[in-house]
Amino acid sequence: MVDSSEFKLVRPDSLLEKKVFSDPKMKYDQDVKYEPGLLERFLEWLSELLFGNNNNENINFTRTLVIWAVIIFCVVLVIWLLWRSDLSRLVRPESKLTTFNFSEIADDLSSINFDKMIEDALKNEDHRTAIRWNYLKCLFLLEKGGHLVFQPSKTNIDYQYDLKGSSFLKEFIAVSRIYDHVWYGKFTVDQAKYTDLKKEFTVFETHLNVQREQ
Repeated sequence: MVDSSEFKLVRPDSLLEKKVFSDPKMKYDQDVKYEPGLLERFLEWLSELLFGNNNNENINFTRTLVIWAVIIFCVVLVIWLLWRSDLSRLVRPESKLTTFNFSEIADDLSSINFDKMIEDALKNEDHRTAIRWNYLKCLFLLEKGGHLVFQPSKTNIDYQYDLKGSSFLKEFIAVSRIYDHVWYGKFTVDQAKYTDLKKEFTVFETHLNVQREQ
């Protein structure tokens, strides 16, 4: 079926059109001048600084960069604030369970002969366990000196938090790193390597003993 309807172009009366558009109440002739805001001017300036051109594509890309930079900054700030506050304890890892874990030590630390335990481990050529006993001895000396309270469930990070501001903190972090790498990292330690690592524990113990005697 063919549509045979005729279309007729109708133009409005020119006088009437002029009268309507000249009505001041309608404000048809009001010119609106666009003024970029402070943010847009900043994005244009930054886009030109970064890319040498502030066309629409560069401005949009700059806007994306600024948004992601703000998001990353906010995330880092929140993490830093949580870490600085007591809430950081909620996100710290719990002690790992192993065949020889501090959580399994029920005896009073003062009843343990650490030097004998270290000697026995070395006789069995178990240098990893010897390192662990050395580290536990450091915790015992710190508790004995009143610098912290030993708890089997506490982590190395918990103890570092307890020693915050202490003159022992830097050395404690050093021996903690050795303990973590050797025990949890399961690094192979032979006699020569143990002798080298033992020096860190000896320095730390000497510092603690000197401080206690003063």
